[in-house]
Amino acid sequence: MALDNTQLLKVVNSYSCFPEYKEMLSFFSDAKNSQAILDAQTYYGSLPPSNTQSYHTGFGVFGSWHDFCDREPMGKFYQFAKLSLTYPTYSSTDQSNCQKIKDALASLNTALTNVNENNANVKKSIISAYNDKIAQYTTLYSTLTCDNYLTNQAQAAQVSQSINNGLNVISGGNTIVKYALGAGILVVGFMIIKRVINGKAK
Repeated sequence: MALDNTQLLKVVNSYSCFPEYKEMLSFFSDAKNSQAILDAQTYYGSLPPSNTQSYHTGFGVFGSWHDFCDREPMGKFYQFAKLSLTYPTYSSTDQSNCQKIKDALASLNTALTNVNENNANVKKSIISAYNDKIAQYTTLYSTLTCDNYLTNQAQAAQVSQSINNGLNVISGGNTIVKYALGAGILVVGFMIIKRVINGKAK
């Protein structure tokens, strides 16, 4: 999905009623934020719609203007894109990101409980974006079976450390002896660690 920044800026300009309009326009105009904006577009499936256009009823001075300031989904789209600078969209097939995702979920949940914003409308958008980012990461964590992956990684690290500790004891700390012994059990140790990583350890 490609980012159509020209169309996006047209959409943004229809929301001059937002109290955060100027900073929002600056954010979406900055090329450095393109990937974060694209992350938001990918998550929501499209760019947000333009604000509902004002219209006039009645005749002349006896009529009246009807103005709108739609908060959703532009408000949360902007806040989600800002969050994506710190919390990007990770691959759904790369388990090596599991620890990052786990740490991010803890950080996001803490931040959500500490949202500090005086404007009620802006605060609502911020909270919506946090909830969506948390939902995105929670789904990804589950898809990648991160609990199993991280458990297996921890077990593999323990096995590796145990082998290393055993070599230190046997070799008396002598580096040459340690490497000589290590070469003899390297294959066995590798097989044990591999079984642990694959979740086959008994």
